[in-house]
Amino acid sequence: MRTPFLFILITGYAVASAQDMPVCDQYFAEYEILNPAFTGRENCYTVSISDHHQWLGIKASPNTQFAFARGQFALPRAINYHGLGILVSRDQNGSYRNLEADLSYAYHVRLSDAGKTYLSLGLAVAIDQVTLDEGDFYNYHGDPAISGARLSAWNPDLAVGAGIYNQTYFGGIAAFNLLPVLSFVSDPQTADRNRRLYVAVAGMRFSSRTSALQLEPSFVFQYMETQYGRIDLNLKGFYRQSLWLGLSLRKHLTDDLASSLAVLPSLGIRISNLELAYAYGLGFSSIQQRSYGSHSLLLRWKLCRESKGALPCPEYYQEGNGKR
Repeated sequence: MRTPFLFILITGYAVASAQDMPVCDQYFAEYEILNPAFTGRENCYTVSISDHHQWLGIKASPNTQFAFARGQFALPRAINYHGLGILVSRDQNGSYRNLEADLSYAYHVRLSDAGKTYLSLGLAVAIDQVTLDEGDFYNYHGDPAISGARLSAWNPDLAVGAGIYNQTYFGGIAAFNLLPVLSFVSDPQTADRNRRLYVAVAGMRFSSRTSALQLEPSFVFQYMETQYGRIDLNLKGFYRQSLWLGLSLRKHLTDDLASSLAVLPSLGIRISNLELAYAYGLGFSSIQQRSYGSHSLLLRWKLCRESKGALPCPEYYQEGNGKR
């Protein structure tokens, strides 16, 4: 299952047997990838496409592409509303490839009229294809365990989430990989079993007196059962919703401090309804020292609307269409 500022992209690692969530490497504005309850959080329609390459300079290094669309829907004069989103992604890591399609839905309930505070509950369903091309293995001939065939397995998946937010803060928790693995591309006796992934995200937004300058500190914590834990500390700042800079510090929860740290700067610009963003990932592991880092590019089209009760779309009010 896979996700305003830090560039969201998905880095993929698809294991042979488990429905693992491709790791979110940098975040932009699509918090829905981290929690289905945030689907349709803003009063706008969005279509995004992205390309992410990890460890550039190393042959067959991981790369990911995705297309993402979301929107908010409500009945006339309703104070509660619905969000819908769809994500199609492709991950490749060496001989492993992963194709996935996700459909997410969220229901948003207003808790406070004065602060426009909402509680949201979300659900995401997915279908996932994992492929292992043994023909890519080097000099495998003569090994009885390797056939040289192209192996493939399909699996469904499910995620749930809950969130709370308003114009000042947001937070939520989500659980992924809730369905058992049904089919494998390797021997199920030796393959990794499905592990649940838990994600917590929270942040606040601080604005200048004119709202032209804004800062948004946030954090994301991920934990996959028996495998890894990770925390990201993020800070993003933007000017009139048209230019932004961001920085994320990532720490994997291991004993090796140097190899588990990464720094992720990002930069973006918006012209009319189009946004273009670039992000760079710099790690300190031995692999990173032999590569040119990780590079991400995102193009997004965003149609903003006047808010009529729901959380407003910031870009709409920066365009002079209304008053904050």
